Amino acid sequence: MFHAKTGCGTKVDELISACKNIQNNAPLTAFGYAEQALNVAQVLDCKEGMYHAFLCLGNSLANLGDYEPAYKYYLQALTMQEKFLHNKREMAMVNNSIATIFSYQQNPQKIIFYLDRALLLSIEANDSVALATTYNQMGRTYTLQKDWESGLDYHQKSLSIRLAIADSAGLLVSYNNVGFTLSKLKRYVEALVYYEKSLQINDIYANKEMRAGTLDNIGDVYLRLGKHKEALQYYEKSLGFARQVGSKKRILECYESFVELWSVQKNYQKLTFYQQKYIDLKDSIFTSTQTEQMAHMEAIYNFEQQRRENEVLKNEKKIQEKEINAQKATLERQYIAIIAVTICFMFMGILAYVLHLYNRNKNIVNGQLKKLNEEILEQREAMMVQTAELNEANEEISQLNEGLEKTVQERTAILEATYRELDTFLYRTSHDFRRPLTALLGISQLAQITVDDVDSLDLFDKVEQTSLEMDKMIRKLQTVSEVHLNLYEQKEKADFEKIIKKLQAKFKNLLDYNKISFQYQINLTKPSTISEFFIENILDNLIENSIFFYSRQNPFVRIEIGENEAKELQIKVIDNGQGIAKELQPLIFDMYFRANEGSKGNGLGLYVVKNIIDKLKGSIEVESSFGNGAIFIVTLPKE
Repeated sequence: MFHAKTGCGTKVDELISACKNIQNNAPLTAFGYAEQALNVAQVLDCKEGMYHAFLCLGNSLANLGDYEPAYKYYLQALTMQEKFLHNKREMAMVNNSIATIFSYQQNPQKIIFYLDRALLLSIEANDSVALATTYNQMGRTYTLQKDWESGLDYHQKSLSIRLAIADSAGLLVSYNNVGFTLSKLKRYVEALVYYEKSLQINDIYANKEMRAGTLDNIGDVYLRLGKHKEALQYYEKSLGFARQVGSKKRILECYESFVELWSVQKNYQKLTFYQQKYIDLKDSIFTSTQTEQMAHMEAIYNFEQQRRENEVLKNEKKIQEKEINAQKATLERQYIAIIAVTICFMFMGILAYVLHLYNRNKNIVNGQLKKLNEEILEQREAMMVQTAELNEANEEISQLNEGLEKTVQERTAILEATYRELDTFLYRTSHDFRRPLTALLGISQLAQITVDDVDSLDLFDKVEQTSLEMDKMIRKLQTVSEVHLNLYEQKEKADFEKIIKKLQAKFKNLLDYNKISFQYQINLTKPSTISEFFIENILDNLIENSIFFYSRQNPFVRIEIGENEAKELQIKVIDNGQGIAKELQPLIFDMYFRANEGSKGNGLGLYVVKNIIDKLKGSIEVESSFGNGAIFIVTLPKE
């Protein structure tokens, strides 16, 4: 049983302990305990309690398969450690947890990034538990890349450490992972031995989430050995435990196993049933929106780290400026005092001279004047020294300002590199997403040829339409990333008529296209040398927008390509469709904005257009009102 000691009081300790004791078997209930603990810790401003609450929230959601909010809480826990608590062991464990999330999303680049941080922190903390956890995650990374030998090596390293420190909870995981890697190497008998060891430890800890995974892995071994009946029994047990916990990732693994089993047995009815369940659940867990939001949260986290560092530098500069100003004020007071003393001494000298005339004490007065001159000289020398010190202080301030400017430039460069990394991530992710969509389309089209059942054909037709819509959305996101990554910078003579005819052929497949009168006019004095990729995407999305919102009476779409008075390229797309209300016009170029729920688009078309035009340093204007059509005017520099 876990007993928390947060220093926040008994109430927070009890809630955190309750959460961590059941987060693997009842993660939803554990989440509720963690929320209560966070609320109390925030009222008490107890940083240790807030950290454990954030970590417990992340673990509970990760066990449920809700990776996007889990990632958010892990980042908050990591920020709490880095900003206030500075416990390197805990920072290593949080980095390992984040790496686990990216392993489920099959993102090796992010896994390696967080594991490198975890490994460094584990070594600095000299903590065996954290180091064993990191080796275990590195093993999972290699198995994700199907490098089974390297994965087995790291899993065995982790197992050795956990055996040495008698970490039973860790051994539960390590035995399972070693067994999994051995099964992938077709060493099935050895794999079953390690799985059995994991189940024996699980009898003590009663970790239902982990038991579901181990039972599913044993079922895979029996399936490879051709023992289908035994495999089915283990799959059914695994699904039962996964459903008790409510773990989406384990349920997804079970569905995948059932698909493989029924495929081998050629039971196509059950195969189709579990394949659909697998697709639906996977779509609910891994969506492009979640991936984008997680990347956005990571960018915010990195930016916040840089902002805190800049704040520290600014505060240091302010403190130094205050000290220098205080020195200046002291020197000014000393200078005034010196002047006042000098005046006093001068007055005394004059008075002494007068007394000399009257009292004939010339020798005494001369001695006093000599002494006065010596003191004035000493004061002047002291003032010169202080002036030199002030000049040195000013020089230090100047050097510090130069260093701060350089630091800000470096931080800006890092931030720009981060944004480019996000664009690269979006570009690669869109390519990766299109591969399974293409496969899904192929399966759907093949099914329409081979299947005779009307209901099934209708279902596969819907699958095909949905896949096409998803592919269309991914293409638009891919276009945005390609624009930001400067993949189409080359200049070429744009053939507008060829582009328009190409788009006409494309839009003939739309349901409402044949109802619309399509017109175009090209009037240029000299060729334009803007990339055809940019021109085609601008026209594609504007024409598509006009078709989606066409008028029911005599609909038309007209394209006018020419030049304005400044000899800049000007493209107009004119329609008599539904038009855009004035209050909505400032929002139409935002990502995913749709003017109404009945829109056929995905809210990305005008966003893509705006990104391309901004890239080309051009402008776009819209003239429209609701019910009176729309005119989009694009102005681009020719060179």
